Amino acid sequence: KYTKIVAFLDSRYEEITLEYYYFDDRLFFMFEQEKEFLGVKGREIDGVPFDENKYNLYENRFYFKDNKMIRWLSESKQSIPSGSFEFILKEATIIKDSQIYLTLCPQECEEL
Repeated sequence: KYTKIVAFLDSRYEEITLEYYYFDDRLFFMFEQEKEFLGVKGREIDGVPFDENKYNLYENRFYFKDNKMIRWLSESKQSIPSGSFEFILKEATIIKDSQIYLTLCPQECEEL
């Protein structure tokens, strides 16, 4: 079975959406979208109110096979080298977080 879990992280400066895709409880894809606001929620800057429609958008795509990240496409659609420290750290973080989400919400996960 295919399963999708969506995690939404929100702060005064940004909104992050994480989408985890599983087949038989094994992660095969993760999509990360970050909206970095050009202001601070609830604050005026130089008399200009916060506008939630003004932000920088960053998207990353992560591909997995057999519990290993095999590809990372950055926001500029560039492949991040698999041997880089950044790649290895991101891989470990995503795998750990994905297992936590899968454990915490088995009854709420959306089957595709």
